[in-house]
Amino acid sequence: DLSKISDPAKVENLTLDAKSNKIKFDLPVDLSTVGTRDKFKQLDKYVKVDKVGTISIDSVNLPALNKSATLTMKHLPFVKTPRVLVNGKEDSSVTKIISFKNGTLTFTVTHFSTFTAAPTIGINEPANNFETNNKSVTLKGTVSDPTSSVSAKLNNKNLGKLKVATNGAFQKEVDLEEGLNKLIVSALGFNLATASASISGILKEKTNFVFLYLILAFLGLVALIIIIFSLSKLRKKKPIPLETA
Repeated sequence: DLSKISDPAKVENLTLDAKSNKIKFDLPVDLSTVGTRDKFKQLDKYVKVDKVGTISIDSVNLPALNKSATLTMKHLPFVKTPRVLVNGKEDSSVTKIISFKNGTLTFTVTHFSTFTAAPTIGINEPANNFETNNKSVTLKGTVSDPTSSVSAKLNNKNLGKLKVATNGAFQKEVDLEEGLNKLIVSALGFNLATASASISGILKEKTNFVFLYLILAFLGLVALIIIIFSLSKLRKKKPIPLETA
């Protein structure tokens, strides 16, 4: 109710608090214009704070609120600090994370757009640029949002969804292709924010040592037969008599 504000042209510590999110403006806000007062009567049309992990203000239609602020996102499912996206992209010039604890993320913004808490995802095994003779490897990794839908691809072939543990860990046995292999894991968060990670490595043709040993043994046997045959022929030759004077 703006009519109860003593000085609507200079509102200090303006706070918009909801169940899922909170916005606290760092600078005084001018709410004195007729247009701003009219829009405050239908504030939920321009300010979106009702969804977990997403805060948005239509600063084009409500420019009075396009100021620096401290934002708090509540009830987040992350097991470690999430990323903050600005209109779908990371931009450290706009946001700065203050803290993350017990599912509550606090960060500052320099102006308003749409801010989304996004997962992080990483591949722990195998290491990037791996080389192996084994036709399969165990893909292991972690995602910061255990509620995310995680999937994997090998050389653009879909490997399906991966089961994610409550601590965010996941793993899957992967059959490699001879030569270069590129593995990509992707996460789709509860609020449709995404994350991905990739590694690549090479499957080398495994040397068949048994076959090699058999060839060497065969060649050795052939050589032995030749030697025995040659010695046998030498023994059968009659000695040449010596000439006498």
